[in-house]
Amino acid sequence: MMRLFTALRLYLLIVLIAGLAYPALIAVVGSTFFRGKATGSIATQKGIPVGSELLAQSFKDERYFWPRPSAADFATVASGASQLGPTSEKFSSNVAARIAFIRKAHPDSAGLSIPADFLTTSASGLDPHLSPESVVFQLSRVAKARNLSLEKKEKLRELIDCMTEKPFLGMIGEKRVNVFLLNMKLEEI
Repeated sequence: MMRLFTALRLYLLIVLIAGLAYPALIAVVGSTFFRGKATGSIATQKGIPVGSELLAQSFKDERYFWPRPSAADFATVASGASQLGPTSEKFSSNVAARIAFIRKAHPDSAGLSIPADFLTTSASGLDPHLSPESVVFQLSRVAKARNLSLEKKEKLRELIDCMTEKPFLGMIGEKRVNVFLLNMKLEEI
């Protein structure tokens, strides 16, 4: 009987520490030192929340940079990869359809190769980042749709360069551009 009470006390102690104290401590530390990240990295425009910096959103208008394709159609509940491999016929037909769509939307790109990340979905289907090459690939379309002069098109190119994130610690990962944040900056131009 004594072992049962000892086991119950130990169980209650673990529940208090792991179930209450530790989560409360992490919540306090997170909201104190990492306020923006702890609340979902919410992006605002004119004081109104418009999305999270961590999630891609569907942009179909010619005036915006398009994000990486999403296997989950940008739905957060059903996010995930398509699980289609390079030998899959469906994968091949999806990529071929994207190539045709992108070529039609970017008639000036006839001699250019389309970056792979602009054709394939990410693992989560919600990745807001594209390679700088994929963003620059879209530059002419966006500039044309916005009727930007050559000077403003150059400023847009400079904005892309400024918004290009470097690899973590200079060596982990690839250069990338958050397309959602870039599109928000477009509204300020």
